[in-house]
Amino acid sequence: MNILFYTCWEVSPQKGGIERITSTIAGELSKKYGAACYSIYQIPIANTFVRTSFVKTCCIGTRNFKEKISSFIIENQIDIIINQSDFYLTSLFREIVNAVRPQCKIIFCHHFAPGNEIGNFSFSGILQEIRLKKKLLRNYLNLIFYPVVKWRITHRLHLNYGKTYRYSDCVVLLSCKFMKEFMKWGKITDSSKFREVHNSLSFNSFFDIKEYGQKEKTVLIVARMSEKQKKISLALKIWKELEKAPLLSDWKLKIVGLGNDLDRYRRFVARNRLKRVSFEGLQIPDPYYREASLFMMTSAFEGWGLTLTEAQQMGCVPLAFDSYASLSDIITDGENGYIVPYGDLRQYADKMKELMLDTGKRRKMAANAIESSKRFEKRVIMEQWKSLLDELTLKA
Repeated sequence: MNILFYTCWEVSPQKGGIERITSTIAGELSKKYGAACYSIYQIPIANTFVRTSFVKTCCIGTRNFKEKISSFIIENQIDIIINQSDFYLTSLFREIVNAVRPQCKIIFCHHFAPGNEIGNFSFSGILQEIRLKKKLLRNYLNLIFYPVVKWRITHRLHLNYGKTYRYSDCVVLLSCKFMKEFMKWGKITDSSKFREVHNSLSFNSFFDIKEYGQKEKTVLIVARMSEKQKKISLALKIWKELEKAPLLSDWKLKIVGLGNDLDRYRRFVARNRLKRVSFEGLQIPDPYYREASLFMMTSAFEGWGLTLTEAQQMGCVPLAFDSYASLSDIITDGENGYIVPYGDLRQYADKMKELMLDTGKRRKMAANAIESSKRFEKRVIMEQWKSLLDELTLKA
């Protein structure tokens, strides 16, 4: 079986959630089931990233990519295309496949909560880009004609959801809780193409709870430094209050990741004279999870929240805002982590303080987290993928 993965960015387990899960799926399908996995992408990554190994890769760029994709599919006799969340290429993939390899199946994987794309265009976001002097002419025009532009983007999004469902052979959602919303956005009445496949765990081993005494009094954040989605500013505001508590003076916060808003967060830390915050940059996160006791997520939206299951796997108890539907598939509030109403910084800080001061409770929740994360073992998730791929190829 020859499988082609499309991603916007070149694939590396260090790049982001979509790239990390693509790396995991491709590696496991190749190793366990003998699938030949290929990769095409639009944007190359820096040399500092570890690249995922594929049989063959191709950077299609932004010009003449129709010809590049067609040639790649023909030359490598692709049986299945897995489109990782790009609405705009779904109809093109269908056009190409119909012309050059009709038996090839198309899977669209949606890695976000349906409709969250509209959040990428907001009045406050435009103002922020103007303050940063980014694409000034376009942003001033967007500001002036904001209602019209917002309507056009929303209308186009409805069309894209509908076309994506129509042109795909299967639409994979990270949680069945997203299905109704996807159907609403696409004005879809049929649900036969939907499948639920959770993201698998990233690591091959679990933290041994017997070694919990080696855990440090460290709170961890692993995220792309992007305020629009990850809202790291909220985490820093929470931490600011926790640093004031004398009983928590031996706790520290480590932040792993890079992104456009990193300097903004550094300025916040400096301006507020926070003493126990360190920015670790781009790192392989496994050792950080192993040493940390608590994990913070403050995202405004997610599709799954891969870092939450990574934290649970390593006995690092997660806290997250209740900002997306699939969160409750991962965290059972009060058992293997905490779910906090979105934006309630005081309750978030109180829950963290409670766990910081109670080692016994923290250890118990860590043990629960490790056990619950086993639902998402690679073996379990890969069996679901193999079953889906077999189902599609039998229909060819």
